Amino acid sequence: IDGAAKTAALAPPSTARNYAVLLIVVYLWIFVAEPQRRFEFLGDIHFEKLVMAFGWAALFLTGRLRARFSGITALIIVFYAWMLLSYLFSPYQGNYHSEHWLSDYWKLIVFYFLLLFAIDDLRDLTRIFKGFVIILFVYQAHSWFDFMNGGSYVYQQGVKRIIGVWSGGIGAANAFGMIALFSLPFALFWFNSARKAVEKAFLLFYFLLTTATIIFSGTRAALVGLVLMLVM
Repeated sequence: IDGAAKTAALAPPSTARNYAVLLIVVYLWIFVAEPQRRFEFLGDIHFEKLVMAFGWAALFLTGRLRARFSGITALIIVFYAWMLLSYLFSPYQGNYHSEHWLSDYWKLIVFYFLLLFAIDDLRDLTRIFKGFVIILFVYQAHSWFDFMNGGSYVYQQGVKRIIGVWSGGIGAANAFGMIALFSLPFALFWFNSARKAVEKAFLLFYFLLTTATIIFSGTRAALVGLVLMLVM
């Protein structure tokens, strides 16, 4: 992370506009915030699929659809082909869980290839990392605002546990704590490549906010992960 972050800080600014990267960040916001839970019409118009389609259109129109395959990509294709064959020959195709996971896995592979084609250099990767951190900051801040005003929580294991705004149900607190933890390596990457004091101050505050989220979510696995990350 240190070496890559320093390279990102020293790299000359990119002049080409990569609209696919912007759409990837929007897609990440949809994935994290799930606005269709709060605004049902977004689900009705399949807003998520529209953003993904626009992302692929941006790749096509900017001439970025070039062959970028590796051994890992080949293994992923084999994995998904095997999964599809398993589903096609399964007697449980109509099962809710089978359909749910098939749908989610196909969203992931489409997103994987969108990333594969959209990222041209470390500058693009850095923009996606920064976008993800900003999304998690806004999402956590919104959730904390709602939590302080009597919402965004579940009462489990005898304690009041914070959850992400607009989410709910069993496991919501754990999911909120874990995605907060997941964002910290990206924030660390940004911190190591930041050249402005205001950026470093923001990221230090982000770390404190994320730590509070993990603690008040009551997610023990995320707390252990936080401690291990601090030790490392």
